[in-house]
Amino acid sequence: MKKQIILGLVSVMFFSSFIENNTIEQNQNVYICSNPKLKCYYTRPCKDFSDFCSKAKGKIYKVSLKRAKALGKEKCDCGEI
Repeated sequence: MKKQIILGLVSVMFFSSFIENNTIEQNQNVYICSNPKLKCYYTRPCKDFSDFCSKAKGKIYKVSLKRAKALGKEKCDCGEI
């Protein structure tokens, strides 16, 4: 009986750690371009991306990571432009 209780507690702690990390990640803010052809999001403002977005007649928006992924955006680094 004691082993089952301990196993149950360990299982709850294990699965709750995944839920908490996922929630924190999804609440992170990222930067996207409003132009749907530009499929990147950035975790910090990037001058080159801002210039590229302006040339593509888009605007930079700060959105949640969850929203960026829902829009089909993928993580990029500033050096990839």
